[in-house]
Parts: sequence; C-alpha cells; structure tokens
Amino acid sequence: MKPGEWMRAARRARGKSGRSLAAQFLEIARLRLSRHSIQVSEYYDLGLFDKPREEQGRYVSFWAKDRVYRIQDPQWLAVGNDKLLTYVVLEGLGLPYPRVRAVCHPTRHHPGADLLTSAESAAAYLRDSAVYPFFSKPAVSYLGYDNYLVKGIDRAADRLQFGDGSSMPVEEFARRYAALPKGPTIFQELIAPHPEIAKVIGDRVATARLMILNPDGGPKPYRAALRIPVGSSMVDNFRRGAAGNMFGEIDFETGRIRRVVSDIGLDYATADRHPDTGVPFEGFALPHWREAIDIATRASAAMPGLRVHSWDVAFSDRGPLLVETNPRGDFHLIQHAHRSGLAQEPFLSLYAAHGGRI
Repeated sequence: MKPGEWMRAARRARGKSGRSLAAQFLEIARLRLSRHSIQVSEYYDLGLFDKPREEQGRYVSFWAKDRVYRIQDPQWLAVGNDKLLTYVVLEGLGLPYPRVRAVCHPTRHHPGADLLTSAESAAAYLRDSAVYPFFSKPAVSYLGYDNYLVKGIDRAADRLQFGDGSSMPVEEFARRYAALPKGPTIFQELIAPHPEIAKVIGDRVATARLMILNPDGGPKPYRAALRIPVGSSMVDNFRRGAAGNMFGEIDFETGRIRRVVSDIGLDYATADRHPDTGVPFEGFALPHWREAIDIATRASAAMPGLRVHSWDVAFSDRGPLLVETNPRGDFHLIQHAHRSGLAQEPFLSLYAAHGGRI
C-alpha cells in the first residue's frame, strides 16, 4: 500500500472506528513486527482497525505462511500441491472427484483419461475428440489462475469459447496450456451443480473451503466457507474482491450459510440475496453437508503428513466432489468468513505439537 493510499485508508478507518491515525500506525507497527507479520493492507482488509487488541493478535498474515506451514511434511506437500497426484490418491481411496478426461503432458497420465503429449495432439483433441463443455486447469496452480471454463468450439473460426464470453484460437490455447513448466494441464468434466445450489446461485458450481486439522488422533473439521460465483466469472475465488465474487460463513454443524460477504475491509458489505438470481440466502443450507465433511475427513486421514488441509468441495448433481486440497492454502478467506483469526484453539495446540509457537 502506497503512503497516499495508506493515509486515505487511515482517515476512513478513523471515521468508522474512532481510532486515531496515531493509534492505527502504532497498531500496524506492532502487528507487522509480530510473528503473524500483518501487513498494512491486511490491517484494513481484515477490519483490524475496528477490533480489540486481543482479537487482532489472532489474525495471521499471508506472509506468515512459510512459518505456519512448516508443520507440513515436505513429501506430502508434493502430493497435495499437484492436483493430478491428489486425484490418484482419491482414485485409490474410492473417493469422489471431478472426472479427468485428458491430461496434457509428455509423460504424466491418469486412469481412463486421454494423454496429450504435445501442443499438436492437444489441438487435435480440442478439434476432434473433446466433449464440451469442460474445465481446464493446471495441475499446480493457485487462486484459480489459468483456469478456464471451456464452453465450446467455434469450428469455422477455430476458436475456443469460454464461460466469461471471451475466446482464444485453438492453436494458441494448445501452445500455452499443453506443456506448462510447473506440470500437466488437466481437462476435466464440467461439474453440474446440485439443484438446491442452482436454485440460489444459478447454473454453476460453488465450492466450499473446508479447513481440516490433522492431529495424531485423527482429522478434526475446523472452519468452512462457501465461495459464491457472481456474473460471468469462470472461477469462484474471491481474490480480495477483485473477481467480483462473494463468500459466506458455513455453520459446521448444519451446513447453513450464516452470512454472505460481498466486500471486505473499509468497504465491508453483506448480501441478503444472490445478485444474479435474486434468490435470498436466508435459510440456505448446503446439500449432503455431512457427506462432504465425511469424504474430506477420510481423504485427510489418508494424507497424515499434511497437518492442515484446506479442501475445496463442490456440491454437484451426483453429490459432493473433492476438487482439490490446498496444503498451503490462503488464510484470508477463512478468517474473513468467520470474522475471527486463525491462531486460536485447536489450531494452536496442533501447531505446538508439531512445529512450535505461532
């Protein structure tokens, strides 16, 4: 955050909370120097200017991830970070995940999926064999970047049509995404939402972020948030509001959405209905919620070296699907959704048992 932006934010925060500029600057300095490494932008994004000191100290910065995630076993990190490896584990466990139709990579493959070993074979697949629509994503990616909902192909123009209304020549798409340096690209089924989900947010999928703690005694669900797509967005990631999407806090006991947030920080706002469908969120509960917790817990138990899982679970017309785990998942969504910092029980006990003090 630049100095001018900081001053404007501080003045707005003073108007909302009554906290003086000097008090804000002292708090920012204290939080920045703490083990949680809160940055200036996070102080305002997370609404810490309006929280007591004890609550401020529970929030964890994006920049503290290396310290927090040192409790993860590096050998298991490789499995969790690579979606194709994760799917192999889920396949062996008999747990549901989105079907993989093709893998773009010189050697990597997946049971029952086509192997596209070059840009040329990927282009041929897209023209002749692909079943549209489908979803394309790198096996290693974060925040939904380089993810595409591929709606169809304009054969006359030889262009792929995407879910947000944009398009790209087939050859260009094949060159850019058939051999990414970090690993394979996955073409998988486009998930059809459960009818109860579609009724509220439209004909698209929203994924729940389930944070599962994995102590020696077995996995324990900790927190959950629902990411809610809006407009023509091809992904449901929030990205600090830049994607135009929303998110909601999930009651772990019932699967009900307690509160939906449409903007954060100084522009904090909630929504009582989805802007595209007009359907109210009141009383909205996720279908097959207990089943979703069960499959995420079972998958976590099978990956004991990952002490903290952040599973993305889709609620499809054929039940919950494990889209991916995030062994170095972002903290902001979960902290925003619950309006509470991560660093409290039972997370603190888990961390103390395996990594030290946070």
